[in-house]
Amino acid sequence: MISQSKYQKIIYNEQSKFMHCIWQDKEHDMEAEDFVDEIKLTSEIIEKYKPDHILVDTRNLLIELTTDLQKITNDYIVDAYHKAGVKKVAMILPLQAIKKLYLEETVKLRQQIHKFVIENFTDEENARKWLFNE
Repeated sequence: MISQSKYQKIIYNEQSKFMHCIWQDKEHDMEAEDFVDEIKLTSEIIEKYKPDHILVDTRNLLIELTTDLQKITNDYIVDAYHKAGVKKVAMILPLQAIKKLYLEETVKLRQQIHKFVIENFTDEENARKWLFNE
């Protein structure tokens, strides 16, 4: 584990260049400022470790992602993916989030520019299979 906070833990396997980010807002008390701090930290970690594959588990990310928070996520995280040379990102989302995901469309537009691939999943097993099936 390379980072752990109240809201997220990040695990990195140097040998496989695999990063696993797990959101954990168990008490449902994350504020927008906390989320922005986590996003900034995560982007720094991605740029430092330069993973090829990233698995992001957002099933316990309970904060509502406003348009402003989505923009901040794109500004930091998507740019970090590009700078680090990330090849694939799998996101595990709650099923209801997949149905109304505005962020996905924005990220998909940005990924076309930055040349990485992103997919969404509802379970970790399928996300891992997809990540490592090059």
